[in-house]
Amino acid sequence: MKKAVFAAGAAVAMTLGMSVPTVMAATPAKSSASVSHVAMVNGWKVVFPRDVMVDGKPAMPVWYAIEALHDAGFVSQWNKGSWDITTTGKVSTDAGLAKSGAVDVVVNGSSIGYMPGSVHVDPFSHKPTLYVSVADIGKVAQAIGLTSNWKSGEWSAVGPKVAALGQAMTNTVKSPAYQMSGTSNLTLSVVRAAGGSAKLSTHAVQVPLVMHMVESLMGEVGIVDGMRAERMTETMTSSSLMASGKAMTITAEQYVIGSHLYMKLVGPGQSGKWQTVPLNASLSQLLQSPASSVPLSLSLLRDITVSTSGKATVYHAALNSKGLTNYIEELESSLQSSMPSSSVSPKELASVLGVLLHEIHASTTMTVENIGGEPRLHAETAHVDLTIDAKDFGSLAPVVAEKLQSLTEKDNISLTYAYANVPVTAPTGLPSTGTTTTTGTTYGTGSMN
Repeated sequence: MKKAVFAAGAAVAMTLGMSVPTVMAATPAKSSASVSHVAMVNGWKVVFPRDVMVDGKPAMPVWYAIEALHDAGFVSQWNKGSWDITTTGKVSTDAGLAKSGAVDVVVNGSSIGYMPGSVHVDPFSHKPTLYVSVADIGKVAQAIGLTSNWKSGEWSAVGPKVAALGQAMTNTVKSPAYQMSGTSNLTLSVVRAAGGSAKLSTHAVQVPLVMHMVESLMGEVGIVDGMRAERMTETMTSSSLMASGKAMTITAEQYVIGSHLYMKLVGPGQSGKWQTVPLNASLSQLLQSPASSVPLSLSLLRDITVSTSGKATVYHAALNSKGLTNYIEELESSLQSSMPSSSVSPKELASVLGVLLHEIHASTTMTVENIGGEPRLHAETAHVDLTIDAKDFGSLAPVVAEKLQSLTEKDNISLTYAYANVPVTAPTGLPSTGTTTTTGTTYGTGSMN
């Protein structure tokens, strides 16, 4: 289902004054929660080792903090004993840092203080690295305009723009009842490989060289049998989906209740029956607590700008392509645990999707209004451009090249939200159904005058 952007680290091995060695660029291994903490900067997550103290305070490798700020959109780098940060925002020169220490913190070319530190072995890379206290990293974050917090083993820092947008997103998904409607206009062009098939086979549907598709989306969220329920219907009509050139319409329906997900496809070659979609534990938890996905959504945004239009606040942002790796990792984990047997392994499919996501260039605009006394999403638009060649698929390139040489996609998506106490009707024919009762507060609509 398309819901636009919303809907839709390393280690330092060094001693003071040394230049950065090769290990600085090494990627740390994934870790279990029992040996790690989490850093969140504007929604971007970095995992770092736990149980190291500096001056009696919880500490983390300075390089993880440098990477977290860099991946969140700041110019952040290590420079022979100093942490260099460049920002266009306001900077506080009174950061409360020490007057001497292992790390000189330099913001926009001027030192704002030092951080004491000590060298310990990083359990992820198994190399010595410089640790500094999380409290001092928090002071650096606050000096460049971020709000910093340490709670239950998670350090977070967020800027005012991201914090305000994140609050609006959270308020939206926590609303007891709301509705969505939208459209998508997609053009897909495929250049076939020399001597290859003129068609690209996707889910047993033959796709010709050029496809124009218009999609409409209708969604509603409410409470069914005391549980959060979400029902989405997406109708896809193509002017040239079949080899004959005739139009084809496929309707995809999705129903979520509690931790259960059901899907149905209606159209040529589809069963038209509801099917249960198996989920791993993390995705099951996400369905029950959709607000937990907001940081992940925020990590996809880069270069956020804010303007006003009447009583509305408008956020415009580019896609942070590196942030998509979080989505890819979640997707790969889900596929490995729930995907039925297929000629394409979950890892190969995740690899293909990874290439697609890496090559996407997109921007989004989100309009926020005060609805029911709280900021909530009123509308979203997204513009997506994707161009890929068969060679982009690495080890899978020979397989892909049998079908296509290149693929270009352009997509314009728009969504609007309303907040009315409209009952959600549970679909019939589910593998497991229940009676429908809907409750919730009416917040009014997000319509603009």
